Amino acid sequence: MVGLNTSSGSMTYAFSTPQLGVGGTINDVPGGGTPTISVYDMSNTLIESTVRSFSTSSPGEFHGFLESTPSISSFTLSNASIGLRDFTVQPAPTAVPEIDPAGMGSVLALVAGALCLLERRRLKAA
Repeated sequence: MVGLNTSSGSMTYAFSTPQLGVGGTINDVPGGGTPTISVYDMSNTLIESTVRSFSTSSPGEFHGFLESTPSISSFTLSNASIGLRDFTVQPAPTAVPEIDPAGMGSVLALVAGALCLLERRRLKAA
């Protein structure tokens, strides 16, 4: 668990590549400030922010952000005695290579040619 032990200031998690989503289990101390969680893009422009309100000392609630494109470059906890655990990151999906149907004909022709040469060689040896 990581967190802030003061009602002012902030703690930021920065990512080397933009993420699709971030979040974690958050708890705070009631009366210890106004817990705020925020996400920013690569130019440090605020994408989204939310103020959490816990009326009692909470064992933790999951809070986070999910964007439609991978644009989250940092995640910030601020303005409260606030803790974070089970930090979760949703990276951008990776592209799955597609088979090129046009290229498959070339591969099949190459394999067929190699088999023909092997058969020819076998027949000459016999």
